[in-house]
Amino acid sequence: EAAVRSLIENAHIALREPDNYAARGEFMVDCSLACNFILSIGNSPSGWPCHGIEHALSAYYDITHGEGLAIITPHWMKHILNDATEERFVSFGRHIFGIDGGTNREIAEKTIAAVHDLFVSFGMPMTLREVGIDSSRLAEMAHHIAENEGLDKAWAPLSEDDILDILKADADSDKTLGNSGGGHRLVGERVGDGVERVSGDAAPGRDVDGDAGGVPGQPPGLAVDIAHLDPVERVPARPARDGAGQDAGV
Repeated sequence: EAAVRSLIENAHIALREPDNYAARGEFMVDCSLACNFILSIGNSPSGWPCHGIEHALSAYYDITHGEGLAIITPHWMKHILNDATEERFVSFGRHIFGIDGGTNREIAEKTIAAVHDLFVSFGMPMTLREVGIDSSRLAEMAHHIAENEGLDKAWAPLSEDDILDILKADADSDKTLGNSGGGHRLVGERVGDGVERVSGDAAPGRDVDGDAGGVPGQPPGLAVDIAHLDPVERVPARPARDGAGQDAGV
């Protein structure tokens, strides 16, 4: 929990102050702790369901692991929320976000909303549509994930149908789990053969002019001075990949 709180604090500092070496250093220490299994000492092994699901997104489509995790995590939380998992979400909400009051189920649901809104405050895309993924290959990816990621052995076991339901929820651009409202615009809208990174609530501090002003819905205190950057950055977009990780149709 301390590592998560440190990540949240230092991520916001780094977004406000990109040259803040101390915040970036603390952030990287937290990331190292998260991925070197120190924090899992004393706990029984468990699959990493959000990572397992996201591996397929990045294999089939050209998105980053972090983007995919931000999209998947709140919907995974919502999907597995039940009497057996509720208490862990309640603990997370109380200790990380200071959420209290109401029934355990209400606290758990507020926790899911808080996670969603946290990613929004970081400027992350929150639906598959925002990263150029439609519903045409969701069933294929769900089958690939179920066959290869061992999520039937996760803390909250997931079947192929469960995985597909989560992916479908991620693809629903009208479904919002947080309190920040809908209308979350694209960071990188796929235009022709590339990605045009231009503007939107999801882009921390960047509007169409490339400066830190004029971005509707910008989270308070997160304006990042990036005027020195090129206002439009074009990067090649890879075609969708098949189940073997090969470019489809190439």
